Amino acid sequence: MGEPIFEALLDGLSARAEALLDILSARAGIPELDTLELPDDWRADQARDPKHFCTTCHWNGRWDRILEFHGPRLAGHEYGVLPHALQKSASDGNLCCAIILALARKFTIEEEEESNWLRYARNVYSNPPWGRSSLSETTLLREVYISCCSPTSQIPPGAIMYPNGGHKSMDPRSEESLAWAKRHIEECVNTHNCHAFQSKKTELPTRLVYIPKDAQTMGVRLIRDTASLPKDTRYAALSHCWGKTTPPCLTTTKKIDKYAIDGIPWAQIPPTFRDAMLYARRLDLDFIWIDSMCIIQGADGDWGPQSTQMFQYYSNAFVTLASTFSSDCNGGFFSERHFNATRLYLLDVKFRGQRYPVFANYCFPPERYFLKNIEKYNGFPTRDDSFQLLQRAWVYQERLVPPRLLLFSKQQLIFECFGGRWFQDTNKTALFTRKREYGDSLGGTAGETAEILWLYLLAAFGARQITYAGDKLPAIAAVAKQFLSHQKLPHTPEHEYICGLRRSHLHIDLMWNAKCDYGRKADPKLFWRGGSYLAPSWSWASVLRETNYSGKVLRNIEKISKISLKREHLDFAGGDRFGRVFGGYITLEGPACDCWSDFTFNQDSVDPLDMWQACHLHLPGDRRWSKIRFFLDVTDIQPRIEEQVVDGKIVKKLTLLQTFVSMDYGEDMGFLVLYRNGMNGRYRRVGAGSACSLGTVDWTGLKILFEQAERRELEIE
Repeated sequence: MGEPIFEALLDGLSARAEALLDILSARAGIPELDTLELPDDWRADQARDPKHFCTTCHWNGRWDRILEFHGPRLAGHEYGVLPHALQKSASDGNLCCAIILALARKFTIEEEEESNWLRYARNVYSNPPWGRSSLSETTLLREVYISCCSPTSQIPPGAIMYPNGGHKSMDPRSEESLAWAKRHIEECVNTHNCHAFQSKKTELPTRLVYIPKDAQTMGVRLIRDTASLPKDTRYAALSHCWGKTTPPCLTTTKKIDKYAIDGIPWAQIPPTFRDAMLYARRLDLDFIWIDSMCIIQGADGDWGPQSTQMFQYYSNAFVTLASTFSSDCNGGFFSERHFNATRLYLLDVKFRGQRYPVFANYCFPPERYFLKNIEKYNGFPTRDDSFQLLQRAWVYQERLVPPRLLLFSKQQLIFECFGGRWFQDTNKTALFTRKREYGDSLGGTAGETAEILWLYLLAAFGARQITYAGDKLPAIAAVAKQFLSHQKLPHTPEHEYICGLRRSHLHIDLMWNAKCDYGRKADPKLFWRGGSYLAPSWSWASVLRETNYSGKVLRNIEKISKISLKREHLDFAGGDRFGRVFGGYITLEGPACDCWSDFTFNQDSVDPLDMWQACHLHLPGDRRWSKIRFFLDVTDIQPRIEEQVVDGKIVKKLTLLQTFVSMDYGEDMGFLVLYRNGMNGRYRRVGAGSACSLGTVDWTGLKILFEQAERRELEIE
């Protein structure tokens, strides 16, 4: 009931519900009731005696209990109160019945059957329909109130009043919403330590967009070189979905001079950019950084070097603005839902000659939806268009890195900083967020959990959508730079970072898995490494599939490395280790052994269950087969694996490389599964696995295998 009701509340009146109610009312010969006139002595400031409860809805007479049901199931009425009974009761002056009927008009009807509608109307009011139950539990409604223009108005005694239409507005364009945003931004600036996590380099972005006060008539201008601006110039940054629409104000080498000299006409600026610019001005900011306007696009542009500087651009922005529901640059910041957000009109009441609109105040479940869609770190976020922006891989760093983030959702404003998260409708504070945990790791207060937090960050990033797989490494470069620069590591951030992994934690970071959606067929394309080069096979950036880490790896226990990095030969774009990689390999030394495996994979009919391979390994030196499980990465490697017939079956030659061991809750170990590329003699990753002495795999055989294995140097590409 919860989610359908919630959606119906958001979408407003249901035409089907209205039509059916009209049919039912006409059949009963009852006129429609939009206004309820109350007698001059009517009051709702004290509970009635139970014998004077409303005989139709069993309301006890108190205004603040108007959303509760106080009576037993009505005898002979399986589905509760009939609509004509509610309407008759309302016509006789029973306000609660009128409100129930008004609420019933607002909800969608599943089937156009009278009995179903009656049951639905009763469920809207109370679920279950007997005993004491609150309407707010099933509809997210809080209270019913009267809106009036003067505090001296003679409203019914006991009624909840919001003078001057004083119910708070969720419309981000309102002055009230602006004041809320400014208050939280100023509180962060003045009382939080969020500025400490900004980039140590205080240089402004190479380019900014200047927003004059008359931007809507004169347009905006691109500042081609910000060197002339004061270093402490405050600017906003925009986080947005590119989608499939190309902004008409895209900066190219041909347009940059025109944009810098003549400016950019307002008509050429798409709605999302316009809204961001105007809101930045309302926040007293004259400049804004927008990637498509401040980075030269195209083959002859400077996207490569500029994209790796986004850490500084977002980190040093005064505030980052984002529309969570816009799928492209035309979506804008403002949703029609803002107009009715938290305020559901029911009907008018007349009391002592004055007419008053009656509203139901309802709230959104922002924290639950936010956690469900945004904070989910293992597994793909739920497809909810209210937060589709935050499901994008590029936006992940645009949310973690900035000190302050103002989100424009469909229903309200949400403010985030390293101190917590605040929702406008309740001003409720969520102090323990991933962003705050991330901030603690930057401040050195996260302790040992910072080592594992990096894996959670990678898992969360790997669960998000990306249009171009080759952008995976640039899309997380800002997070990597910021995170590693604040850790106590034996190397500089640049030397520590290797294609999305940490040099000093390779034995852990190498243990990622390509995740599957169990129970449904998968598209074989999603597992291919083929086509254009993405990254070395040992990097999670080399697969198109969602990646994460298993529970054994994420457990915050000491893992002793069994490998060492001897050499690396990697070709990075522009020499930037945080950007794209064009090729190369690393040389790892560790316990390694060759074995023959019977694992198979039918690429023509990819079943996700096959991705968790149950393989039998033929141990060197005897005729024994051991059972082992590991996660398979891709499907395009099978034809290139050396094969042989052993014990009458065709098997493939694999190499296992032990990465770590631990002694917590039994012995744990991790290993990479590799095959040898016959073209150059180097190895490529097939998958990774972990095993425990308390598990179900053939632990003894695997342990013997690695105890007898020699340490070898393997070149892995």
